[in-house]
Amino acid sequence: MAYNTQGISRKSAEFRGAEGCKAKRVLVYGDAVGEAKNAPGANAGNLFGVTFDSAEDGKAVALSQYGFPEIEISQPIPVNTRVNVAADGGNPNDRGMIKPVNEAVGTVVNLVGITKSAGTRKGQRVMVDCRRFGEQIVV
Repeated sequence: MAYNTQGISRKSAEFRGAEGCKAKRVLVYGDAVGEAKNAPGANAGNLFGVTFDSAEDGKAVALSQYGFPEIEISQPIPVNTRVNVAADGGNPNDRGMIKPVNEAVGTVVNLVGITKSAGTRKGQRVMVDCRRFGEQIVV
């Protein structure tokens, strides 16, 4: 099956954040219209999109929504796994990575998507079906 790896919907936003953002990471909506910022931590909500490239504070960043982008992982993830934003452990270099949904039963989860490829180590990129990007589910 062929996937559109560039994403069905492309957006552009002004990135806000002193530490910058990395490519293939999840960003959330910023404080003002048209702005995006790094995901603040685990299970972040208000999801905006997945970055194509890195960006510095005040620069434009291209984002993918609702397609099949590649996203960096924080831990091993098998194929066909629901994923959400991972905790960054206080390290700005880890912001916006994804992890398997493993929250406690009854937790509201901000879904990034479902993996279409597997990854075995932190920093590896996996393809994610983002057609349910930003949807809230209860596990």
